[in-house]
Amino acid sequence: MKNILLTGIMILGFPGNYFTLSAQENQKNCDIRQYAYYTNLAELSITDSAYQKAIAYYDSASQFIDSPFAKDRYNKSVCYALSGNYEECRPVLLYLAGKGLDRQIIIDNPAFKEFLASEAGKDFPELKIDLTYNIRLRAIYDSIHEADQYFRRKHPKNYHDYYHDTITKIDASNVKLMNELIVQYGWPTEDLIGISDLGFLKYEIIVIHQSHTFQIYNYSVDILKALEKGLIDMTTAAYLISRSNSRDDFGLMEIGYVLHVFDPEGTYKMGEDLNKYQHKAGFVQLPDETSLKYDLKRKEFGLESIENFRQKIIFSDKDKRFYFKYYGGKSGVTWSGYEDYEYAVKNMVEF
Repeated sequence: MKNILLTGIMILGFPGNYFTLSAQENQKNCDIRQYAYYTNLAELSITDSAYQKAIAYYDSASQFIDSPFAKDRYNKSVCYALSGNYEECRPVLLYLAGKGLDRQIIIDNPAFKEFLASEAGKDFPELKIDLTYNIRLRAIYDSIHEADQYFRRKHPKNYHDYYHDTITKIDASNVKLMNELIVQYGWPTEDLIGISDLGFLKYEIIVIHQSHTFQIYNYSVDILKALEKGLIDMTTAAYLISRSNSRDDFGLMEIGYVLHVFDPEGTYKMGEDLNKYQHKAGFVQLPDETSLKYDLKRKEFGLESIENFRQKIIFSDKDKRFYFKYYGGKSGVTWSGYEDYEYAVKNMVEF
C-alpha cells in the first residue's frame, strides 16, 4: 500500500492533525475549519427555518475565507429572498450569475418568486451580466471532462472491458494536462473556472478516476494544500481524498440516505413514481463503535457530525429551495429477490 506523506502526516491513514502546512501558504484570512463550522451552523439553522440566524452564521463564516463558496452564497441568497430582503439578495445572485450559474436555476426556484417580481429583481432574468471567470481555462477543463467521459458513456456499466487501454491513455493525458494547468494557474477553483450549477466542478471527475486501482497520480497533497488556502470546500476535499486513497475514513458511503426498491421485473428507473413499488428509505443503522469512529475522523478533519449530516439530508429531501452538497449522501438500490430486499431493509432507520 502506497503512503503519501505531507510534513509528517500520513494521508492514507489520516492520523494526527490534517492541517500542517505553513501559514505562508494560506490565504490571508483563511481558516477553513472555522468557515466549515459556521456554514454548518447556517445550514442547520435553515433546517429550522431560522433564516435570519442562518444569514448571521454565513456572515461569520465569510470572515474566515477570502471567497465564500457558491453553494453558501446561493443558500444565503435564498435566506435573503425568504426574509424579504431583496436589496441584499440581488448582488449575491448577480455575483453567482457572473460566475456562470445558470439563471434558470434561480428562475425555477419558488423561493425567488417574489424577488423576481420586485423592483430589485424584475430585470434579473434578462440582465446582461459579464462573466468573471477565466473563459479560456474553463473551456480547457470542459474539454478534459469531455475526453474523460467519451468512451465511458459508450458502455457505462463495463467500459473498461471494452476500452481499457484507450481510457488509460486518455486518463494519463488528462492528468498530465491538469497538472500543467495547476502549475500555471493554480487549483481550479470556482473563482477561476466558474460554475454552471451548484454541483460538481468538472475537474473533479479527473481526480475521482485517479482511484487506487487505476491510479496514475494521487492528488491528496494538492487537495490538502488547496483546502488550507480555502480554494476547495471541506466536503469536496474529504470525498476526493477518500477516492484518491480508496478508503472511506469519514463514512461517506455508509452514513447517507438509501432508497431500497423491490423490483422483480427490473423496470424501475430512479425518479420514477414509487407508489408502484414496494420500497423503504432511510439510513443504515450503524453499530455504535462505527458511528463513533466515523464521527471522530469527521471532527478531526473539520466535517459535521453524522447526526448533523443526516438532519440536513432529511431536510433537503423535502425542501428543494436550498442546496446542500453531498458525496455519497443519497443512493438507490433495486432488488429483484424479496429475501434480499428484506435483508437489506431490516436494519434501516426510516425517516
